Amino acid sequence: MSGEGRKLGRKRGARIGRASILLAALLLGPGAERAVACACCSDEGLRIETRAVLSSGEAEEIGRIVLAPRARLRMGPGYPDDVHGIAAPGDGWLDIAARWVDGGIEFDVGSPGGAGGRIAVSLERVLERFEVDTGRGEGMSAGGGPDLYKEWRMIGRAELSGALFTATSPAKARLILQGGGNLCTSAESFARWMLILKGGGADFALLGETVRAGDGN
Repeated sequence: MSGEGRKLGRKRGARIGRASILLAALLLGPGAERAVACACCSDEGLRIETRAVLSSGEAEEIGRIVLAPRARLRMGPGYPDDVHGIAAPGDGWLDIAARWVDGGIEFDVGSPGGAGGRIAVSLERVLERFEVDTGRGEGMSAGGGPDLYKEWRMIGRAELSGALFTATSPAKARLILQGGGNLCTSAESFARWMLILKGGGADFALLGETVRAGDGN
């Protein structure tokens, strides 16, 4: 085929392709446009519970999450007697500096009394996703549909060191990222976090918030 013939064939193919898209939109009606725009839309009654190997995209979004510089111990009715492995401050508040590292996350922790320490958490590359329409009618997500409550959960082991901690052996660790939004999840979807440590003399949980763009933190 000549060069001109090939060009003419490509032009005809492009016109046919565009015509096919327009015809499909006309046949399917307004719903077709919504289907394209609603890849992130949630549905009423939606419930997602999965456990799978952490994907590169999920790992990237988790690595973008910034933890605020203060956290508090979970304070149950027996506080501080039901907290073990850490010198619990009276009001439960602690200063933290958290950073994601290869294979996990590290926390430098300081108490108002001056004692400090480090929690080095090694996380398994497995992610539990829990995302659900609570049915409370609390609002619509940005992408359309009900606003979902979300938890991304990971487990691993934690090494505690420093004067702040009395636990001496590795503890089982569970990191929970909490937030909400539509069916598409990014770092900005998460507003809170929880780190639960049990075993090796440790039994306590840290609760904190994230720093999200534009939230003023």
